[in-house]
Amino acid sequence: RRDDIYPASTDLSDKTLASSGFGIGADGGIMVTAPIAWLPSIAGVYRDIGRTSYNAPAGMFMTTTTRPDSTPETIDGAISIAPMLGKRVRSVWTLEYRDVTNNYDKTETDAMRRYHGGLEIGFADSVFLRGGMNQGRYWTGGVELAILNYQFQAASYAEDIGDSTTHREDRRYTVKFAFRF
Repeated sequence: RRDDIYPASTDLSDKTLASSGFGIGADGGIMVTAPIAWLPSIAGVYRDIGRTSYNAPAGMFMTTTTRPDSTPETIDGAISIAPMLGKRVRSVWTLEYRDVTNNYDKTETDAMRRYHGGLEIGFADSVFLRGGMNQGRYWTGGVELAILNYQFQAASYAEDIGDSTTHREDRRYTVKFAFRF
């Protein structure tokens, strides 16, 4: 609210504190899986192809002369394997590295923030157990029950919201119920 702005401040308004713009971006990806045991896969995602800029003549919600910085192109890479552990037990093991080219945040010196790894074990295509590590520091986990037309999922994950020198965890918990037909 405008009346919450400290009275001794000068020239503080929505137009001087915010930037506004409109942009259209495109992403592309490819995944290749070898037709051999364990189904090894390699994948890549090219984000913001050609760099996404926000330079439309007027903003979506307000008119301001300040435009957001353009979003640089980034490339993510991942590998996975999917070995069968038993007659009705499947697994998927993955490892991902975000922004391989280090285009998005050049000040980020902690490479661990870009790593993500996970494991899923599925029993009879009905019960799925999931676990992993996000940003090399924070555990993730979940369970899914998929029976007939019903699906129930529960999970937890965390993101690092600190700066490049101090790590700070923001943990979330999610629950999902779906009726599929």
